[in-house]
Amino acid sequence: MMATTLSNVAPNRVASDFRVYLNDHRDTSIERIAGKIRSAGTAYKDVLEFKDPDPYVRGALARIIGEMNIVAVMPVMLYLKATRIPEVRYKRCIQILESYLVRRILHGRITQGLTAFLISLLERMHEERPNHYDDTMVGFLNSQTNDTFMWPNDRILTASLTDGRLGGNVQRRKMILVEIERYMREQNMTEQLGPTKNLTIEHIMPRQWQDNWRLPSSASQEARDRREERVHSLGNLTLTTGRLNASLSNGPWDEKRAALDKHSTLLLNKELLGDTAGEWNEEAIERRSSILTSRIIDIWKSAQYFLENPL
Repeated sequence: MMATTLSNVAPNRVASDFRVYLNDHRDTSIERIAGKIRSAGTAYKDVLEFKDPDPYVRGALARIIGEMNIVAVMPVMLYLKATRIPEVRYKRCIQILESYLVRRILHGRITQGLTAFLISLLERMHEERPNHYDDTMVGFLNSQTNDTFMWPNDRILTASLTDGRLGGNVQRRKMILVEIERYMREQNMTEQLGPTKNLTIEHIMPRQWQDNWRLPSSASQEARDRREERVHSLGNLTLTTGRLNASLSNGPWDEKRAALDKHSTLLLNKELLGDTAGEWNEEAIERRSSILTSRIIDIWKSAQYFLENPL
């Protein structure tokens, strides 16, 4: 309904709003309306099951709807499917939407108002030519100045990722790390990453760092606050199998480093061990945050990238 009427429809009003739609389209045959419903249902099923001939689109749909659980994008997806725009532009629309949403999550801003906001995007697209929906989408998303919906540029995103906690819930944070691992493998022309179901997030410096990672007794409250912040930042997170994660627990760095070296084949961890000859501390976490942030910026592009590289 939302993709057709370009308006927000509450779940408990679908039936009544559909009756209004029928009354407003009495000159349209019921067969044609039924055909549109059938086509929309097929498209909805394909999107929800991540079916698409293009591997990037399949993966993006799985990340947006499956792993990030942002179902508010469904009206946009169905609208794009219904307009039958060229495949290359459809793919670019999905890339734009994914980049925008991931950057919003990492910046710590995804709100309940997203559905209404995306309906506004559909209204703008409806006014433009279908063959340029990707350009319309970039222009609309880039025009937002309110912090609630603005598209974070590289500078803003870097500040969010290097100075604070990594945004998103556990599933979303895992998705970010998995995609960084995939990106590293592509760059190094290494074999593809296998199933990731058994991978879990590991805090290299544990959240309960007081047990084996004690600060000097003379450490200031500022130093303690800095450590608490860095423990939850991007640079302190990695991926391990569930069993390895449990064995590492709150152990000291020497034990964690030896276990990762022996049991992990992930490039995230190989790089971590290669770059860390000494202790794992706040400075090491900050350096790694910067490295991983540069990859995130390359995976999920800024609006400026799409503006400077039109089709």
